[in-house]
Amino acid sequence: MVFDFLGAGERMGLHYRRGKHAHTEEDWTVLLDFADVQLMGKTNDVKLDVMGFADQAKAFSWRRRRSRIEVEIRMTKLESSNQARM
Repeated sequence: MVFDFLGAGERMGLHYRRGKHAHTEEDWTVLLDFADVQLMGKTNDVKLDVMGFADQAKAFSWRRRRSRIEVEIRMTKLESSNQARM
């Protein structure tokens, strides 16, 4: 991940809430609490590493489908490694 490469992997946070797009008092509170943790070294109980809306079904898969050739190559590699173990 790019943020890990830049040394910022532990300095990121996510906050999801249901509702409209406009910022609410809750958003500002979480943002300021996050800033206190990151900039002032304070501790906080707010979870900022949880993906939101996990209970909702995905509309579609982001995974790229493998082509038939990619599948055949992978199967050949697996068969070769299995034979090498025998």
